[in-house]
Amino acid sequence: GLGDVYKRQFLFLLIFLLAFLLLPSFFTDPNVKNVVIYGLLIAVIVIGIYELSESKHSFWAGVIFGFIALISNSIYISENYTVIFLIRMGSLVGFFGLLTIHLLIRIAKTRMINTNLIYGAINGYILIGLIGGMGFRLINHFYPHSFVFGSGLEAKIDDLTYFSFITLSSLGYGCLLYTSPS
Repeated sequence: GLGDVYKRQFLFLLIFLLAFLLLPSFFTDPNVKNVVIYGLLIAVIVIGIYELSESKHSFWAGVIFGFIALISNSIYISENYTVIFLIRMGSLVGFFGLLTIHLLIRIAKTRMINTNLIYGAINGYILIGLIGGMGFRLINHFYPHSFVFGSGLEAKIDDLTYFSFITLSSLGYGCLLYTSPS
């Protein structure tokens, strides 16, 4: 019943967050990749809103952020338009940030550790990594060429999210070289 879904909601969120992070890299066609990303984003937002439904204020804030994120990511407009870019990134960071705070508060209030709580903690970690990747993307937007690879290619959101998780795990940046602006 619905009680079983509630007991496993962190697992559902974890499955779709992992799919959101990992599945797009298996697609080479950019159109297919974008459809997969958008479909998984819808799933993550719907499950996230369900998670936020415990609190009336969090629920409505999540609905607003989620709706704006879905609308702004569904229409193709070049990221050269700073306002559109800020709406996209701001709504995603707002939604993921709200969800992360909600998860961490729920985890802190839980007295008994179970698998659902562990799934919730992993979700919090993944969400922080995604927010970090978006933060790096914002830096790269306002300070172009902040992240450039040896071949001179500009970093994509996938690369920046990777660096966010490397930062979180404190593995170190063996793959980075410092350069001066030319």
